[in-house]
Amino acid sequence: MQYCANPECGKEVKEGAVFCPFCGTKLAESGARPITEVKRHLSITICAILLFICALIHIINMGDFMAYGDFAGSIGQLFFVLFALIAGLFLWKSKEIGGIIGLAYGIISTIATLALLAYFSEWVTVYGLIIDFSLNTAIIILIIVGWKHLKHS
Repeated sequence: MQYCANPECGKEVKEGAVFCPFCGTKLAESGARPITEVKRHLSITICAILLFICALIHIINMGDFMAYGDFAGSIGQLFFVLFALIAGLFLWKSKEIGGIIGLAYGIISTIATLALLAYFSEWVTVYGLIIDFSLNTAIIILIIVGWKHLKHS
């Protein structure tokens, strides 16, 4: 598989092509260089790490729900664990689908957090929800900032 030599493009090109059909970069004599590692934009890297942290937080919350015998809460936390992990993995590979899933995660989780903030009045719970709200807001902003660096494949 051959890719464009321009680090901002990096798209797959035909074997033996002289110029990249996407950005116009002149390719090496051999046609193109193989990419050995994915180059991620800093905002996408940070966002993927935040999503993995969110998944870990949801795993801890799932354990708490299970300890209290709240089956529905446990299933809800499992949903968010999978949601965050899938988004994080695709973002780690700099794929556009990771951005879409990550935005969906951030928006849905933010709405759920705001709904819970309206329901709870205990400081410890409110403090945790404010942290959750901050993480979700950061995820949404980081994906928007790094969107143009995501690959469309």
